[in-house]
Parts: sequence; structure tokens; C-alpha cells
Amino acid sequence: MSQSERMFLEALEKYKQRTKKDLTKEPFIAEFEKCKTAGDVMKILEEPVNEFIDRQEKGKVKGGLMRLLNRMVDVLLALHLNETLGEGIGLVWGPGKAVIGAVVVLLETIRGVRKSYMMHTDILEDVSNFIIRLEVYSKHTISPEMREIMVKILVEVMSILGLAAEQIRYGCFTVAQSHPEKYVKTFLRDSTVEEAFKKLNHLTSVGTGMTSTESLSVLYDLVRGLGLLMQDLQIPITAIRTGLDRLDGSMANIETDVIEMNRNDMVSNCRKWLSPPDPSTDHNAALNLHHEGTATWFTEGEIMREWIIVGSLLWVYGKPGSGKTVLCSMIIDALLCDRLLSNSMVAFFYCDFRDSSKQDISGLLFHLLLDISAQSSDCTKILSDLYSSHGMGSRRPSGHELQKCLEKMLNISTNRPLYIVVDALDECPDSGIKSPRDRMLKLIKDILGLCLSNVHICITSRPEPGIAEALRPLSSQSIAIDKSFEHSADIAKYVKSALDTDAGFSSWSEDDKSLVVETLSEKASGTIRWVVHQLDILRGCPPACIENLSLHLDEAYGNKACCDEWLSPPDPSKNYDLALKFRHEGTATWFTEGEMMQEWKLTRPLLWVHGKRRYPWVDLHLPIALTEILLAGSGKTILCSAIIESLLRDHSPPNSVVTYFYCDFRDLTKQDVDDLLSRLLTDMSAKSIDCAKILYGLYSTHGKGLRRPTTASLKECLRKMLHASRRRLVYIIIDALDECPNTQIESPRNRMLKLIQDILGLCLSNVHICITSRPEPGIAEALRRLNPQSIAVDKSFEHSADIAKYVKSALDTDAGFSSWSEDDKSLVVETLSEKANGIFRWVSCQLHILRDCSPAHIKSALHTLPMTLDETYDRILDGIERNAVEHVLKLFHCLTVCRRPLSIQELAEVLAVDSASDIPKLKVEWRYKDPKATVLDMCSALVVMHPDTNLVQFAHFSVQEYLLSDRLASKSLKKFHIREQNAHVVIAKACLGVLLHWQIPTRAQAEDPITYADTHSPLARYSAEYWTEHASIEGVSGTIQKAMEMFFDPSDRGTHTPPQLQ
Repeated sequence: MSQSERMFLEALEKYKQRTKKDLTKEPFIAEFEKCKTAGDVMKILEEPVNEFIDRQEKGKVKGGLMRLLNRMVDVLLALHLNETLGEGIGLVWGPGKAVIGAVVVLLETIRGVRKSYMMHTDILEDVSNFIIRLEVYSKHTISPEMREIMVKILVEVMSILGLAAEQIRYGCFTVAQSHPEKYVKTFLRDSTVEEAFKKLNHLTSVGTGMTSTESLSVLYDLVRGLGLLMQDLQIPITAIRTGLDRLDGSMANIETDVIEMNRNDMVSNCRKWLSPPDPSTDHNAALNLHHEGTATWFTEGEIMREWIIVGSLLWVYGKPGSGKTVLCSMIIDALLCDRLLSNSMVAFFYCDFRDSSKQDISGLLFHLLLDISAQSSDCTKILSDLYSSHGMGSRRPSGHELQKCLEKMLNISTNRPLYIVVDALDECPDSGIKSPRDRMLKLIKDILGLCLSNVHICITSRPEPGIAEALRPLSSQSIAIDKSFEHSADIAKYVKSALDTDAGFSSWSEDDKSLVVETLSEKASGTIRWVVHQLDILRGCPPACIENLSLHLDEAYGNKACCDEWLSPPDPSKNYDLALKFRHEGTATWFTEGEMMQEWKLTRPLLWVHGKRRYPWVDLHLPIALTEILLAGSGKTILCSAIIESLLRDHSPPNSVVTYFYCDFRDLTKQDVDDLLSRLLTDMSAKSIDCAKILYGLYSTHGKGLRRPTTASLKECLRKMLHASRRRLVYIIIDALDECPNTQIESPRNRMLKLIQDILGLCLSNVHICITSRPEPGIAEALRRLNPQSIAVDKSFEHSADIAKYVKSALDTDAGFSSWSEDDKSLVVETLSEKANGIFRWVSCQLHILRDCSPAHIKSALHTLPMTLDETYDRILDGIERNAVEHVLKLFHCLTVCRRPLSIQELAEVLAVDSASDIPKLKVEWRYKDPKATVLDMCSALVVMHPDTNLVQFAHFSVQEYLLSDRLASKSLKKFHIREQNAHVVIAKACLGVLLHWQIPTRAQAEDPITYADTHSPLARYSAEYWTEHASIEGVSGTIQKAMEMFFDPSDRGTHTPPQLQ
């Protein structure tokens, strides 16, 4: 048996384990037994090819597909004939038949998907290209390491063919029949298929690095030449010398490849160790905002050319909204384009007020070290030394060590230009003595203090006093872009392009457009963000309004800002962004691209998306109290985010208005109808000058913001806006209506339902509302009377397929499942998908439980899975370490009643407060070194942290609901049951403990100096703002009486103020 045959047999067996498909037992395989030549094989393949190709297109494409397949068959046959000349494929080359068989399976499966021809021929072309590469490897003996890699590659080749067939058979067959273009789109987006191609590309590149095709061929020819020479055959000695020279060059290439591989591996290890923030997301977003043809005045101008050659520090500054970040992205882009020509290195970083990891010197240093080391082998060695000196990444480096490492890199790279670009320095916090912003400025000064002529730094920011004072003495070049004539010209270009290309301005005359270009360019004062806002407002104006353009601009912009500040609506974008992050790629498209959503968007006024409420296996003759156990977690919020994303993408102004709201049990400002109305009014006024006028009218009638509006006046304002928007499609999406409290007759939930009823009562055909909720009785009764278009997502077959995709992806990508076999993973996918009953939350919890399960115990674990969410939460609570229960209870109490979401640092600070006595005390020595890991590990799968904001919340509404429920109070785990009054006591004590920390240092410092040595507490601001709200809850003040007396006792009041409150 040949080397390649053995490789194929092993790959075939692994493919069988992965896909449950034995290719050798397919019916057509027997026909290959009679084949002697490639032509015989092609005759067999002709039938499935004919069935695959549309009759009308047969003449056009059959030849191309047959040539592609013939190429593959020729190579497979040649592989065999290298060793066994004259024998047919069918006799000895079973694995080769299996590869061809996999192609036939794919062709037969997709015979009805005519328009996907190009996609599938691409797949076949990828496979054939690899087979051609394999031919050379099969000529020679290869090492065990190379053999292992080749087997893995073959597994991925077969996997890609099998996945393509499975996509049609199980996921997309119906869609492929009626909408082939949707099938192609779905297949290409499928994460499993995408991952298989990624693995194939990665493994192929590793194979090339270990031993190149050229080197193998050279080595074979050399050995053969030496052998013939020893047999006295006439092989010229010059040929052998030529071969040796070629081998020497090839081995040098191999050595270079291996060195590069090792360097890449080290950079990868360090990236995992340092976990730097990724500024490329900010960079790409800024590039997308760039208008073609703008910014070239700077990137090709004298200031930048001078900075690139001799400048040390370039400072680009301007007022808010002047386009600094977009200009910065173009500077970076220009540097990256010139990098190869100039042999330079480029590293960039975007500070971001929305991302705490991009607001401090640590994030900047982490990224700079990784970015620079990836471009220099010498710098990689320096970073490798830092990694090794910290226990091969087992310990984190200090800020001082990081900076010293960077300085070493800069000093060793003096032969290459190095450009460091940092955007939006002003978005780093400026609070405290050593604020993140001051630390950033100090680092810049230190780098420039090295006096390295090859290092060039560019900073963009607003010209705030502290930044200006620090940078002006250091800057060799600076520019205020909002005062630049060229920047104003860019604004004019942008406005003209928007007016010419946006359909909202199609009815305007050229004179009208010219007037807008002139007026906006003149009034912008370099602020492009202001211009964008004006265009949004003007988009809804008829041409007749252009005469009063100046009046509209001044009033609309100023008035809207006043109205927004007056209403102060909650921001649902945080919920939306978080839901998108948790959404698994490729899911929910069955709904957003399906008939139901298309029908709702065009003709139906109300769409109700609801999830399962009752257990399907419960005996309906049992008491109602048992049959109506709430069951949440079917993924409604994730689906809602997909609906919103689809609408925002497909329905932009001026013809449509999309506004959304997320009800949130964790946020008191997102639970009542006034909050919803405020959001709707501000959203609609931002997209229409008529709506902006209506809102300003409401503002004016309430003393220009001196009095708060009533619910009735807000409703009336909305009614006027909806009538004024009759020529536009208006989409209103409200998620998680069931998270609004329902504790009284005029409850927030009932007020929400009444508003929905009132809007639909206007009978406006252009208004479409989407509601998601659990089908609780009150909600179901109210909405069904409105004759909604409705769907129970947990009962949808496509939703179940989404769950299976999610499980498979988790098993393939999470390191906790890396030791599992493909059979075990397939069993888990099948079991969880079957038992989930449409509940994503249940599946997520089971994966958490199974994550560290050894392969030997997988089957038994699956047999004992909890059947319900309650049982799942019981098991998680029971698994909490006994010595951690007290701390976990503290955290749960705080999360239940906190007045705003708490950050991971604030929550961890609660654990540093000793609440055992009547006077709570903040104990600095009780603080955890790693708050994030501690809190998340303690609370298991019951809490999650927002990756950008570090805010912590219960993983799902159902968690808090269960902890507060009487169901838990009656169980053996009743110690975890939470009473709201007790929860307010816990957080009130924590707040007072922090505040008293600054009130009594003069008396207590001498007794307990360690406790009062630290003057910083993450919980200080929350404590100062909200402790009285917690204390005012009935029954709380009596419990914390002594602590309050001490807090208000002048004799105990110190003069020290927490730095957060200064």
C-alpha cells in the first residue's frame, strides 16, 4: 500500500467519525470497481453532472465542470501509477474512489440547485488544487509530523465536501428548491463551512512551512542521481552538483520558513498572554465613514511629508465632530500603503470612551508591543524574553516592565522608520491625580525623550487644556483641522455628493442643492458631524423649505439639543449592541429573510414574537400553579436584535424611520411608558424637521423645559409625529415587554399595552409595530385582541436548527471541549437540540455544566441533564463552592436591587466591605487582585459581563426571577432565595462602608492604618448617589441605624473626599 493510500484511509476513517457517512458504501462506488482508466471514471461521473446542470445551460457549463473533474481524476490515477503501473483504480485504490464518491454525493444532493453552480465548482476547484499538490508528496517518504498534517488536511477536504452536502440535505433543501440565491447566501455564511475552509488553509500553510514541495522533489532527484552513479550509469557529475546547489538553496528556504513559523507562534502566544484590545475595529469603522476624495490634502501635503521624514510629534486637533478620527484613519492607511516601499513599521491605537480597555496606558502598551514585534524578528525576541521571564505567560507584567520592553524595541529598531499613531487621546478619562490621560501623555513624553530620529508619533485629540499644555512643547508639527481651508473644501465635497446620491434629495433643483452646499459649508466651522446632522434633518424637507434654510438649521439643531436634554430618554443601543454580540453568526436569517417578516414590513400593523411559557411535557390535568411555570430563554431578544439590524440596513431615511426600545428588568429607566415615549419622540425628531418642530412645540408649552410632560402630552406629541410621517414607513420595535413590572392595575406593563393599542387605533397603514415577550396571560390577551401576526419562536423548526448550529460552534471552538471526539460532540449536538424545546438559555447552561466533563463521563452526564431551567439553576447553585456561598449571596443581592448596572470593579468592592457588625467597614486587604475572574468564577453561568463596558448583570431575566421566586424559597437551596428588603440592606451597608471610609480616618487611622491607607474605591460614586434610595426602602433604615448616625455625626466627619467625587 502506497503512502498516499495510507493517508487517504486514515482520513476516510476520521471523516466517517465526523460525519457518520461511509463513502465506500455508497451505491455508485461498486461501479468504480470496473474502471481501468480515467475515461472510465468520467463516464460514470457524466450522469450526476448532467443532473446537476440545468438543461438550458448544459452546453455552456458542462464542459467546464467535466474538465475540472477530469483534472482531479487524472491526478488521482497518476498518484497510483507512480507505484503500480498498469492496474486500474477500482482494484487497489479504494480511498481514491472515496474522494470521487464524495464529489458524487455532493452533485446528487444539489442536483436541484441550478444557480449555485459557480459556488460548488469553486469548492471542487479548491479540492482539485490540493490533490495536485499531494501528487509530489506521494513520491517520497515523509516524516511522521508531516504525515499527521497531511491527514488533517485530507480530513478537512472531505469535511468540506460533506458539509456542502449536509447543508442542502438538512438545512437549506427547501430554500434551495424555491430560492437558490438564498441557499448560496446561507451556505457561504455558514460558520461551520467557513471554519472548515479556514482549517484547510491553515493546515496547508503549515505543511508548506515544514517541508516544501520543491525541496522534496530536489531531494528525490539527488538521491536517485547518486544511486545511478554508483551503478556506473552515465550521470554527469555537474548534474549532481547542480542538484546539491538547488538543495542547499531549498534547505535555506525551509530554515527561513521554520524561523518565521516559530516567530509567528511566539507572537501568537504573547497575544494570548497580553490579550490586547483590537483597534482595527475602530480603524475599519472610520475608513467606512471616509468620503472618497477627501483628506488627500493632508495625506499628500507638506505637513505630513515633513513629519514622515523628520518630524518627531504631529498633533492633529480640532473641536468635537470635526472629523479627526476619519482623518486619522487616512493617515494610518497612507502609512500602511507605503510600509513595504519604505521598510517602515506602523503601529496604531484608537482610544475609545465606549471601551474601557482602550482608555488606559496598559491597553496601548499591550497593543504596541504585539504590533511592533509582529513586524520585527528582533522585537519578537525582546517580547519573548519578557514572556519567558514571567513564567511563560503565567504572570502578568507590570506597567513599568511593559514600558521598558517597548523602549528596548525602539532602541533596537533604529535602522527602520517607526510610526506610532494614537487617535482620540481626549477620550481617555481625566479623573484622579494619575489619570489614564496623564499616564498616556507621560508615555508619549518618555518615548520622545529617547531622542530616536526614526520614531515618529502622531496624536489626534480635542485641544483640551491639559492635553494642549503637554503636547505643544513636544510637537514638531501641529494643525487645527477645523480651521483649515482644505478641510472646509472636503465638507463641501461631502455635502454635494450626499445631495447628488441620496434619493431623499432627488426632487430638489440644482439651485436648491447649491444653496445647501454653500450654507452648510459656511456654517459648519469645520464640524462635519454638525453637517451630517443637518443633512438628516433636511432630508425630510420639501424643496419649498430651502428658502428658510438658515432659520431651519439654527433652530432645528439648537432646539433638538434642548429637547433631548429635557426628555433625557434611556439609551437602548447598549442592549442592542450586547444582543448582537451574543448572536451566533448565521442564525435568525430564517426569520429576517422569511415570508412572515416581509409580509409584516409591507402590510401588517403588528408582529408579536413570543417564546415558550409552559413545559410541553407537563400533564395538563395538574393544578394551574404547576402547569404555568415560567420558562424563559428562547432567544427572543437575540432575534429582536436581528430584526432591528435588518431594518436599519434595508430601511434608511428618508423613506423610512426605524426606532426601537428594549425593556430591561435591570434598568428602572427602561420599564415604563414614559421612558418608551421619550425615546420614540427623540428618535423621530432626529429624522424629520416636521417632527422636530412638533417636539419643540411640546418643549415650549412646558416652560421651555421647566416642567416635565405628562404621559398624555407625550402620547399626543407622538400622535402628531406619526400623522406628520404618513409618507414614510415607520417601524417601532419593542423587546421584552414582559420585563416591565406588573404589580398593580395601572402597572407599567399595562400602560405599555395601552400605548400599543392607542397607536394601532390611529389606523395608519405606514406604521408597523413589533413586540417580543413571553406569552404571559395579560400580554397574550391584550395583543391577541389586536389581531397580530405572531410566531412562537421556540416551536419553529428553523429556530431549532439555529440551536444546533450554536451548540456545534461552541463545541468546535471552546477549549473546554477540545479533548472530546467527534462522536461525542455529535451526540451532544443531537441530545441538546432534541431536549432544548426551543430554549437557548437552557442549552447555554447545559454547555456550561458539560464544559469540563471528561470524555468518559459525557454519556452519563447527558442522561442526567436537568429537564427545566429551574432544575438547571438548582444544579448550578448547588455546585457553588461552600466557602464562596456568602460572597455569591452578597453579589446576587446587589445585582437584584442596584439602581443602575454595576461594573465588575464596583461589584467586587462590595466583597471588601465587612458588614458583620453594625458599622460596616471597607477592608482594603480584602480586595481581590483579579476582580473580573473572581466574580465571574464565583457566580458561574448565572451572571455575565458586557465585554466593552465591564458592566455585570444576571445572565438572563429568568435568573433574577428564580432567585426572587417562592419556588426557590421552598427548596433545600432556600439559602439562595432573595427578599428584596434584605437585598437593599446588603447594598446599603456596602455603600455606607465605602462612604465611612473617608469620614473617620482621623480617628481610626492610627488603630487600623492598612484599612485607611488606600483612598480609592470604585464604589464611591454609586454609594454617594444611591445609598439614600436603598436606605429609604421600608424596613431598611432600622437595620443600618448606627451606621447612618455615624455618617451624619459632625464629630466623626473627616475632611477627606473620595477622588471620584472631587
